[in-house]
Amino acid sequence: MATPTNDKNNSTSYPPPQNPPPSVAASHPYAYHPPPFYQQPATILTYQQPQSAAKSFLCCFLSLITAIVAILFITVTIRYFILKPRFPEFRVNSATLTSLNFNNNNSGLTAKWDISLIVSNPNKKLEITYDAIAAGIFYGNELELLASTQLAPFNQPKQSTNMIGVQFQILNEYIDNSVANGIVDGRLRGFMQFGMVLKVLIKLNGLFHPNDFLLKVTCVPLNFGMSNNINNVTWVLFSGLDCSI
Repeated sequence: MATPTNDKNNSTSYPPPQNPPPSVAASHPYAYHPPPFYQQPATILTYQQPQSAAKSFLCCFLSLITAIVAILFITVTIRYFILKPRFPEFRVNSATLTSLNFNNNNSGLTAKWDISLIVSNPNKKLEITYDAIAAGIFYGNELELLASTQLAPFNQPKQSTNMIGVQFQILNEYIDNSVANGIVDGRLRGFMQFGMVLKVLIKLNGLFHPNDFLLKVTCVPLNFGMSNNINNVTWVLFSGLDCSI
């Protein structure tokens, strides 16, 4: 009777199987390097506050100022190029000096000046109103007037001329020694030099609102020469003189 054999004892022993070495595909599961990971930046939502009332007012105010400046600029440009405003012109036509005399100690002066002044309006489209005219006569320094007077206001049409009489008179008036010595010396030489200054407030009347201007008019030098007549000694202006503004 056959007896079963022990397979365990008869079986041939083999070494245990080994895992195969990892392949390239196993170490790199992708055939190509994967692209770098890109993360989209987060969107930040900001809340914009509505424009404040102060900013709105400031913008409106600046716009208004700009409009006013533009209107003024256009107005001035129109006035200058269309109306072409010009100041009046002054000229001394003639003058005489009479009754020139000093008291005993040469400190008190008596004299009378009669001056013929021509005032012209050169504007073609503007009239001139003379609201106030103050005149003064001086010797040497216009800040030290020998005499002064006020002239009557008047209105002057376009491109017209007015003849105005200006009279100064002093009676035994005290004057500075330097001025007195200069007048005495000029009287001895037969030649004296005076000056006249005017402060004139005018208004140019045209298409727009009239503007006031204060003008200082200087008429120098007024050269007087001695002229003898039957009654007394008269000093006469040598020649006419254009005044400056």
